[in-house]
Amino acid sequence: MNRGLFITLEGPEGAGKSLQTARLCEALESRGIPCTATREPGGSAAAEAIRSIVLNEKLPPLAEALLFLAARAVNVEHIIRPALDQGRVVLCDRFTDSTIAYQGYGLGLDLPMLRQMCGFATGGLEPDLTFLLDIPPELGIQRRYADNHSSSPSTKRERRRTADQLSLALSEEEARLREAARSRIEERGLSFHQRVRLGFLEEARLNPHRIRVVDATRPPDEITAALTDAVLEVLAKSRGHL
Repeated sequence: MNRGLFITLEGPEGAGKSLQTARLCEALESRGIPCTATREPGGSAAAEAIRSIVLNEKLPPLAEALLFLAARAVNVEHIIRPALDQGRVVLCDRFTDSTIAYQGYGLGLDLPMLRQMCGFATGGLEPDLTFLLDIPPELGIQRRYADNHSSSPSTKRERRRTADQLSLALSEEEARLREAARSRIEERGLSFHQRVRLGFLEEARLNPHRIRVVDATRPPDEITAALTDAVLEVLAKSRGHL
C-alpha cells in the first residue's frame, strides 16, 4: 500500500481554510480518493479540549505555543499518521506553519527554537504539500466577522457542511469558542495580523518546493477548483494511476 499524501491549508484569519478543507475533501472523495480532514488545534477529544483552553485563557506566548504543540502531537498520533498509513489523503486545517507564523513572526518567539519544538511535537512529520491561502488581514478579519454573524440560509448550510466534513459539532460551545476566537483576533490588533501574514509569505519564499501561495480573495468555487486540480496532479505524479 502506498503511503498517503499529507496536505495542509494555511493562511491568515478569514482566508477560508476550513471551508476549502471541507470542499477539497468532498471533491476528492467524489472521485473515489479516500480522504481524512482534520484541523488544529483540534481533531480529537483531547486536542479539542486544549483548543478550548487556548481560546478562553490569556496565556504567555510560550505557554500558548506549547499547548498548540501538545494538541498537534495528539492529532498526529491519533489521526494523521494512521490515516497516512492507510494510504489516505490527509487534509489538515493549519499545522506547523501556523505556529511559526503566529507564535514566531507574530508574537516574537525565537524561530529556530520553534522549528525544533515543532519537529519534536510531530516526530519529524512534514506536509507533502501546503496551500497558503493568502489574503490581506484587513479583508480577512472583516470576512471572518461577517461570517460569524451572517444569518443567510446559504451561509448556514455551507458552515454546517464544513463542520460535518471536519467532524465538528455545531453546538453552543462551538459557537462560544468562535466568539472567543473573534475577540482574540480583535484584541491582538491589525499590526499583529500583518506580521503573521508576512511570516506566512516568508515561509513560502523559504519553502517553494512545498508551499503554494493561493490568492484567497478569489471566489470560493474558483479556489476549490484550483486546489482540486493541483492535488490530482500531485497524486498522478506520485502514484501514476490516476
